[in-house]
Amino acid sequence: MDGPQSNASWNNSYAASKAGGDQLADSYHASFDTPVVTLRPFNTFGPRQSMRAVIPTVIGQVAAGERTITLGDLRPTRDFTFVKDTAQAFLAVGSAPAEEVVGRTFNAGTGGEISVGDLVALIGKVMDTARNQGNRTADRTLLTVFTSRGICLGMPAPSNCESTNAITGRTFLCVLDEQTTPGSHRTLPLKFRTTDMALFARVDYSAQPYSEQALAEARAGRAFTPGTGPELNLTPAAAPPTNSSRTAASR
Repeated sequence: MDGPQSNASWNNSYAASKAGGDQLADSYHASFDTPVVTLRPFNTFGPRQSMRAVIPTVIGQVAAGERTITLGDLRPTRDFTFVKDTAQAFLAVGSAPAEEVVGRTFNAGTGGEISVGDLVALIGKVMDTARNQGNRTADRTLLTVFTSRGICLGMPAPSNCESTNAITGRTFLCVLDEQTTPGSHRTLPLKFRTTDMALFARVDYSAQPYSEQALAEARAGRAFTPGTGPELNLTPAAAPPTNSSRTAASR
């Protein structure tokens, strides 16, 4: 979609530098017929994003067990676009016929918006519980957790978990004995903390029915070290409420 042109008086240096870059590129197209296309991605998020961005900031605080999330102004709304969609937008513009895109400005976003405060509630709801979305009961569960470099487990590794380190981060494999029925929710009582060595904030987890084959495939031939801390147990949890109980606080 063609982006709007604005004659606003910029009083924010960051916004002004972006607007100035757009105008400078447009001037080269107008003056020298340089084949310029301007693409404006809306708030991109995804793996390997800097901890300074709002979504990694919220995830990091939630993962650390904080019940009050400290942020700036909670009222602004944003159109958050996943990094793969942003990449697809660049590919689409870059591969389009020149006569359709050169000299034009495009916006790349989802068309939807969410306030920072509502974003905190949504992330808290997603991270607090796990749900059996299958159609059969799991007698045992294999939980796989990956934490990127500099994201540490804020507790001793549980005795029913094993872990291995790599340059990019640490992988945990946990065998959980609690029976999980279809549609039921369970808590994920793992807490994390960030160190100065963090390259980016990333905590991924997945769960599947346990089997020796599934465990072997998850190990992928790597050497794992058994944990020595208290056993990790999933406890029943109610379905996440529409409004999370986690509080977002402005600085």
